[in-house]
Amino acid sequence: MSKSHHESAHHEPARQRGALLTIAIILVVFHCILYTALAFPAIREQGLAESSVLLVLFLLCALADIVAGVAMWFWKRWGINLFVVAGVTTAVIVLIATASMIMFIGAFLHMVIVGYIVYPRLKYFN
Repeated sequence: MSKSHHESAHHEPARQRGALLTIAIILVVFHCILYTALAFPAIREQGLAESSVLLVLFLLCALADIVAGVAMWFWKRWGINLFVVAGVTTAVIVLIATASMIMFIGAFLHMVIVGYIVYPRLKYFN
């Protein structure tokens, strides 16, 4: 058995992001920026006693979404986990602060879409 054959037997499969996964990862970051710009004023206007805590958590989740998008670009599985945690937390914060199902769906729907696109390629993330 030649050395090159032995090395190729343990080589991991080639990662090809493809157009759809590339768009999905860009969507993570773009959605975060756009949704934060739209939802931040709505949360701030509610005047709830806990709104300052909600605003801080909301902004931390936005930052986490951006970090998750970058991590997913580099094939890091923890980026997917961070994306899910930040997305669910954002959706809950928006629902508590605004009581708007439309805003809740806006926070949650992109996670479902990105998850559907990422799931078949999950084996490439480490």
